[in-house]
Amino acid sequence: MTRIRRTKKEIEAGLTVESKKRGVTLEQQIEQNEQHANARVQARQIQDAATRKKPRKPAAKIVETYDEVDHEYKKIYKYRVQERIVEKEVPVVKEVRILNGTKGSEKTVQELLNQELNKCTWEWKELKMDNNFRAEDMKELGKRGWKMTHIMEWRLLKEDWKKKPDTMYFQRPKQR
Repeated sequence: MTRIRRTKKEIEAGLTVESKKRGVTLEQQIEQNEQHANARVQARQIQDAATRKKPRKPAAKIVETYDEVDHEYKKIYKYRVQERIVEKEVPVVKEVRILNGTKGSEKTVQELLNQELNKCTWEWKELKMDNNFRAEDMKELGKRGWKMTHIMEWRLLKEDWKKKPDTMYFQRPKQR
């Protein structure tokens, strides 16, 4: 087995022993370094252009037009409005890591969420839909973390419960 030796110029140019074994010459390495430098400059320019503040455009004017489509039996008017697209960043779960072992850890995000939700205890609240029922009550419950699960219509279950008002049920994880 022969030894691979590099000259001082090859070392300064960044030529590794593995690349010299593969047959890369000093000229090819210098050319590759220049390409990498050019790529870095281009990447920096793209990044600067992306972070540079763009001049604000005036809001798009809403153009209202009616397209008339005439069929033999009736006239149809189609109403069009020019819309403006608003881009908004939405938080997304990008990665889930399981640190307590490698076997049996092939779970989806939904399975992990269900597993964690099953660990918590739930508290329930019922809201009768009688004469005192107000929609503001539901808004207040929602602000306090209550989620509606179902509505119970008692009259459908038994004849004796016809006069019993319907009930809305809410749940939330019990806070300890």
